[in-house]
Amino acid sequence: MRRLVCSGLCALVPVLVAAQPAATTAAASWSVQPSPNVSTFNNFLAGVAATSASDAWAVGTYFSTGTGQTLIQHWNGQDWAIQPSPNPGTGANDLFSVATTSATNAWAVGRTLIAHWNGRRWAIQPSPSAGAVDAVTATSAANAWAVGAYQKSTPPGRTFIEHWNGRRWAVQPSPSVGVSANNLYGVAATSASGAWAVGSYRGLSRTLILYHH
Repeated sequence: MRRLVCSGLCALVPVLVAAQPAATTAAASWSVQPSPNVSTFNNFLAGVAATSASDAWAVGTYFSTGTGQTLIQHWNGQDWAIQPSPNPGTGANDLFSVATTSATNAWAVGRTLIAHWNGRRWAIQPSPSAGAVDAVTATSAANAWAVGAYQKSTPPGRTFIEHWNGRRWAVQPSPSVGVSANNLYGVAATSASGAWAVGSYRGLSRTLILYHH
């Protein structure tokens, strides 16, 4: 049987432990930032992206007379301000995600809606409408990915991926697992040939990760 041998150093252990820095000190650096609201209620932001301390975008939705409208805000280094944004349909103009690579290139997506910022204004971009889009990422003005799920397909609930090549959006072949309920909720890319998409299948019961290379 081994026995613990303790010297006089054991008495110093509580002192050394107490001297360790608190693990929660970093939390003090977060602070609430004032942000504008369009409607008196039902304003929410779902996605954010930034290129610098003076250039950031936040996107979401607000409701006016029961109808969802796009909501886009920009940070200029001093404050957040609402930006004019398009609404192509009569309802469900929701934005879930935003990606930006520069002050003149940003994408915002939601459902079958894709909008682009060219440094002067936001405008709807033609895109395939077969799927609902939940997330977007971009590495340059000529490379962006948007992911989600097909709304109507046989079988139902298949992964949906679109790619921007600098000229147009096009649907890309993507695998699905099982017979139904595949959905992609997030995407990240390092180049035109390197990207990850994540989500679930069988409803929300199984994780799903796709890799493009």
